[in-house]
Amino acid sequence: MTKVSLLNSFWILLNGSDYQIGEGYTWKKTVFRTAVAFSVAFPLFNLSFSQLYTGALPPKASLIRSIGNFTTGNYDRYALNRRYSINFHAADGKTYYLMDGDLNIEKIGNPNTGTILYVEGFILMDGHGFFWPTLIKELDGKTLLHQDDSNRSLAENRDPFTMKKLLWEYGLVLPLWLISLSNAIKLRNKFRGI
Repeated sequence: MTKVSLLNSFWILLNGSDYQIGEGYTWKKTVFRTAVAFSVAFPLFNLSFSQLYTGALPPKASLIRSIGNFTTGNYDRYALNRRYSINFHAADGKTYYLMDGDLNIEKIGNPNTGTILYVEGFILMDGHGFFWPTLIKELDGKTLLHQDDSNRSLAENRDPFTMKKLLWEYGLVLPLWLISLSNAIKLRNKFRGI
């Protein structure tokens, strides 16, 4: 019998022949490769996504204060994924694009009605990114988005490794790793003759 370590068993699961892996080789390879791919992809995706929220914060970043209204639409209607966007149309005629999902549109009402709101915010990525609202109020003073809620959401989006993200991602990947570990142990035992 051949001495095969657990590490060698994982290597065989990743690159071994169908004969070495045995029955169910396609499923075993797929589960392990998916576990490896997700373990690499999730942190890279998180880091990439969090970069959209970088840059200076007020008071270092210029604070935009204006009245205007919100509309919704497609940020890039020719893209394959057709990202949904929320646009703030300021009274001075400028349009500011918000990240999709960053603003609870139901909280501010129907976005395409032309309702005029008072909005404060700044541009992410040192003026080269999307608009981030820090305060949204109705003209009568009722607050629709408070600064604390905005700051909390921004902090979560800036941090690529929040507990909420990690729990979701590792909750998805952990079962794949456990199945792969079980398959690697069985493979090791097969080679050891156990």
